[in-house]
Amino acid sequence: MLSLWRFSLLKEAQITGIEIHQYAPFVTIKRHVQFGMNFAAGVGAIQGVGEKHYFYEDFSTHPVSQGEEITVIPAKEVFRESSGLPVMPLGKIELVVAVMPAPGLKVKFSGNQPETADGKLK
Repeated sequence: MLSLWRFSLLKEAQITGIEIHQYAPFVTIKRHVQFGMNFAAGVGAIQGVGEKHYFYEDFSTHPVSQGEEITVIPAKEVFRESSGLPVMPLGKIELVVAVMPAPGLKVKFSGNQPETADGKLK
């Protein structure tokens, strides 16, 4: 009996894309401070390389034989296999604090918490 499974991993990959942003103020305090959110959506193209890992186990032999085969492929193929999309959708939601020190001047401060490759927050 042969058992086979695989996973793909992106290595040295980067995304080049475009996003459209929309700022939505929720509350204004004394016409000098605003709190709101920034929403963004867009598309991107992924470049770089990825790895496809194939693992196998053969239970018909004693002892059981195991192995792994690693193939280097373009990163866009890794994404296309997992999502089926030709481009990568991008999206973002950020909290925003805006300060208006003078009429016609607004300074916005925003941020989000990025994730690392292992899915944990920095």
